[in-house]
Parts: sequence; structure tokens; C-alpha cells
Amino acid sequence: MYGFSKKTLDYLQYAGWYECRECEQLDEYKRILNQEEFELSDTIEQFLKSFGGLLVKHPHAMPNVIDYVHFDVIKAINGSDPDWVKDWLETEFAFFLAQSYRDLKWQHQTPDDTFDFTFHADGKQYAINIEQYQPTQTGLKKLIEGDWNKHLQRTDYDNCALTLVGIHPKTEMKPADIEKFVMTETKKVGLEIPHYDIKTAFIPKTDYAFTAVMIEP
Repeated sequence: MYGFSKKTLDYLQYAGWYECRECEQLDEYKRILNQEEFELSDTIEQFLKSFGGLLVKHPHAMPNVIDYVHFDVIKAINGSDPDWVKDWLETEFAFFLAQSYRDLKWQHQTPDDTFDFTFHADGKQYAINIEQYQPTQTGLKKLIEGDWNKHLQRTDYDNCALTLVGIHPKTEMKPADIEKFVMTETKKVGLEIPHYDIKTAFIPKTDYAFTAVMIEP
């Protein structure tokens, strides 16, 4: 029925697709699309019947980065699913890093790695961890305490610059208040972080923001 390359077929089958698949959420998807006044043609309905609900993971253009595409109508309509936000940010952040550092070389990641990204650039080692939390204050506190302790426990990261990235709702705190809160919490774990190493930005078309905290060795 469908003419896929072997690589594409492998990714689809790994995601749970098979010939004659029938999406269990099809009726709900149709109801939501009709409610939102989307035109639901026979072609779209057949596509959702076969592929609806799948999350297909595949390599990103950047080395050692996994990208994905999903066919979930509910997530697409809402546009602010927190899992989507985290995956989107990891991909975008990896691309940003590759454009921002000279001679960047990604390190091989294993399932038990402490951090989401580790790389060498400009003669220095970097580690980055991205976490998704809400509410904002509780989440950022856990991010600082938990991930900083993980960093301290890894002797192979002693001279490594660490960036902690927390994803949180954008409406709970203003960026200036987040900055003050982060500076207070980092002092509690023995860190003096200048304000210019703390950045909060909204993630477009979602209800979320991210706060990044750079900790130099």
C-alpha cells in the first residue's frame, strides 16, 4: 500500500506501525478535528487510521542527536505538550551549540550518562542537562540541587563547564524573579552565579519557558 524506503520502514516499524494498522484513537481524533473546524478528507482520515498516534524517532542532521515526528492530533492541536517541548528544546539546543562553539566535538552518549549532552570545544569540556519541571520554583530548586550534585559525583567532569536547563510554565514567574531565585538557590549549594550566566526565554507557540544556568569550573 505504501512505498517506503527500507530505512523509513525500519523507523516506522520500530515505532509500532504495521500493514493494515488501525489507530485506536481515530474516533477521538476525528471528533477533535471536527470540533476545531478542520476539514477532514478521506485521505486524511485514512492516514490517521494507519499512522495516528505514532511517535517516530530518527537521527537528526546533527551527529548523535535524535529527532522525532509524531502523528498525535491532540498534541498537535494543543501545541504545548511538555514532552514535545523537551524534545524540541534538546534538538534546537544541540543545533545552537554546534553553531556557537568552535571545533565542537560531540562525545558518545550511553544510557547511563548523567547529562544529556557532553562535548569538547575550544579546548574545554562541557556538559548540559535539560529537565522538565513544574511548578517553576520547586523545579528549578530540584534542578540546581540534584544536577549539581550529580556533577560533583562525576570525577571525570571536575574541570567541566556545566549548563543546567529547566523547562517550566512561562506564566508563574517573571524572568527577573527567576534570576533572583536562581542566584539565591545556587548560593545554598556554594555557587556564586553572575546574573549574565542566567537566561530565561519563552519557547514560541507553547505555554513554557526555559531557564539556563551556566556554571563555570
